[in-house]
Amino acid sequence: MSKNKHEQKCHNLTDGGQVVHVKNFIKNPTNLFNELKSNAEWEKFTYKVYDKKVQSPRLMAIIYFDDTTLTLLDAVRLRVEKVMKLKFKYAVLNYYKDGNDYISYHADREVPDGTVVVSISLGATRRFILKHKYDKKIKYIFLPENGDLLVMNDVAIKKMYKHSVPKMANVGARISVTLRQ
Repeated sequence: MSKNKHEQKCHNLTDGGQVVHVKNFIKNPTNLFNELKSNAEWEKFTYKVYDKKVQSPRLMAIIYFDDTTLTLLDAVRLRVEKVMKLKFKYAVLNYYKDGNDYISYHADREVPDGTVVVSISLGATRRFILKHKYDKKIKYIFLPENGDLLVMNDVAIKKMYKHSVPKMANVGARISVTLRQ
């Protein structure tokens, strides 16, 4: 992403994980936030954790790029693809209405080996925490702001780390868009 004129910082994590934090990548992030908030098909997903059914503590949506009508999201995806020279098939969206909505530590097992995930942060700033799976003393905290990107390799997103967006007092709404290959 060296051709990108935005401020970026590469974080090389223990065991080969890598996160690139690109500041202010989205030109009008509030417009994209509003498009997604109003038009995405938000729902609470039910999934199993240790053989127990639980409901996601936030709203979620999945958007496949071959049939999306969300023009601002499509424009952002095309721009990310051009800069990164990658192709994304779909996006997983998480809508955190306030600081009570969260996602607990998990690894994205469905991410194919050798690929990256691009996370677009819209709205309020929330902590994004990466914790090493095997050495609990190793932890990285990121604070992506409205319009920032986090580009994470498969080591950071699933192989050696778990990640979370914990509860946070006195914070507004946030949408994260994760572009998937």
